[in-house]
Amino acid sequence: MLIDVHAHLNDPIFAEHLDDVIDRAKDASVQTCIAPAYDVESLLATRRLARLWPGFIEPAYGIHPWFASDWNKAEKTLIACLEEGRPVGVGEIGLDFVKGHDNHSEQIHVFRKQLDLAVHYQLPVIIHCRKAFPTLHAILNDYAGGLRGVFHSFSGGVDWMKKFLSTGFYFSFSGSVTRPSAHRYHEMARHVPQDRYLLETDAPAIGIEGVEAKPIEPAHLFRVAQKMSELRELSYELICRQSLENAQRLFRLEKD
Repeated sequence: MLIDVHAHLNDPIFAEHLDDVIDRAKDASVQTCIAPAYDVESLLATRRLARLWPGFIEPAYGIHPWFASDWNKAEKTLIACLEEGRPVGVGEIGLDFVKGHDNHSEQIHVFRKQLDLAVHYQLPVIIHCRKAFPTLHAILNDYAGGLRGVFHSFSGGVDWMKKFLSTGFYFSFSGSVTRPSAHRYHEMARHVPQDRYLLETDAPAIGIEGVEAKPIEPAHLFRVAQKMSELRELSYELICRQSLENAQRLFRLEKD
């Protein structure tokens, strides 16, 4: 069995055929999907979907750094969802300093606000980080011992991975690791401790080798597990079991 720890089943692209998407996921041995919110609209959509598919869709609520400018109108709704929406995490949150996202101070402010909420509600965080690893590492050090969480589709390389391991965080591998040229991801997959890796699709956003983004669904998660099996030179069954146990432990999900 598998848990997709990052699947945006709240994306409008799935709205008209979500039943079929979930059926295909279950047929592919995906037993649970964690669905992170990312903007104001997706907060309520995520709560609604979690109520429609309890146990299969597990909700996380947060505001993505791309939408940090919406914080003032999102904060009250976010807190309501954290209070009433039976969350398993706070996310998708983080920092994105790539060109075109130059509101760094605003992102940092919103990120810290949501880290404080995670501490208050004793929930793990789901972190997005691009081109901001030194800043993010310094911020997480301020919360040392008070936070747990996962780096979604981590792209920082082995050296940064080792630094963040000391903070107690997990690392989630997506379809990016399946690409033959993705040497940085391959090295991380080989070096991540067995009790710190998770699997995700980031559906519908991250393509898998041979499958472009947008058709990506949780049913494709087995491809990520297969590649991890190859890279770590372990059986597919062991990869599935370890990633399942890690997800259950981090997100405090009930075991079968």
